[in-house]
Parts: sequence; C-alpha cells; structure tokens
Amino acid sequence: MKRKDEWSYEEDLLLAQTILEHIETNSTQLKAFEEVAERLRRTPAACGFRWNSAVRKDYTEQIKEAKSKRKSAKNDATEDVVAKASALVVEANNHEHQRVDSVTPFDPIIDTLTSLKQEYLTMKATIDELSKQVTELTNRLENVSSPSTFSPTEDMHNLMQIIRRAEQLGLFEKYMSKDKEPKEKPAG
Repeated sequence: MKRKDEWSYEEDLLLAQTILEHIETNSTQLKAFEEVAERLRRTPAACGFRWNSAVRKDYTEQIKEAKSKRKSAKNDATEDVVAKASALVVEANNHEHQRVDSVTPFDPIIDTLTSLKQEYLTMKATIDELSKQVTELTNRLENVSSPSTFSPTEDMHNLMQIIRRAEQLGLFEKYMSKDKEPKEKPAG
C-alpha cells in the first residue's frame, strides 16, 4: 500500500535540479525549497526534509560541480567588477585633472562662501567665549553682592533715625553750642 504523500521519482528529480540551480546561482536552499514547494503543492519544510533525509546523498558529485561553477562565476564577476572599477578610477582621475584646470563662473562665489563660513566660525567661537565670560562674571557678581546683615540703604536709614533721636533729646544742640563757645588759648 502506497502513502498518499509519498514522493515520486519525478518530484525528487525536480527537487534536486532546482536545488542545484540555486547552488550554482549563489541562492539559498531555502529559496529552492520554497520554489519546489509551490510547484509540487507541498510545504517548504517537507521539501527541505526530503532533500536532507533522502535525495541529497544521491547528488554529492553534482553538488560539488554546482559549487565549482558558482565559484568560477563569482571569480569572473569579481574580475569584471575590478575591471569596471579600475576604468572608473582612471576616468575620474582624468575628469579631476580637467576640473582643476578649468575655472567655472561659480568659483568666485564658492571662494566668497568659504571665506564667509570661516568668518562665521571665528565669530561663533568669539561669541561662545564671551558668553562664558559673561556667565563667569555674573556668578562672581552674585557671590560678591550676596545679602549681608545690613545693606548701605539700611545703614543710612538707621543713621538718620539716630540723628533725629539725638535732635529730639536736644543732644545735637548741646554739642553745637559747645563748638560756638570760645576756646581757651593754651598758656604759653
């Protein structure tokens, strides 16, 4: 009696060919499993299990050949990329020499903007330095003018109260009249 989900020879062959193609093109086996699963109406997990448990061991030589083809294709592609990159570098160097030798109408504008940028950076540094100094001086001023027990206006107020009190008591007049009396001349 056959199983309902048993793999046929054609299905195994399709699985093997698809995986070998993916190996050659530097794709992943997972993508190959998904592709076969879609064609055979199976799950990618079932395809992966079938490949790893039964089919792969029958295709070891073909796997080596596919990997070899992939490696040589990769080397060829690398050589092509290196050749194209070298050509681009040569072209860029030639273009750079042409650009340096030629003057565009924008060069004076670029020079002016570069000069303005430098001036801006210098001014910004100066402003930053001055801001630091202002902050430092403000802190020093706050420390110097920290509230003491008496302020000058309080002292003046207190002195005026003392003088008024002295006037009320008549001490101020006595002191002033003492100064008006003739002073005795020392004998001599």
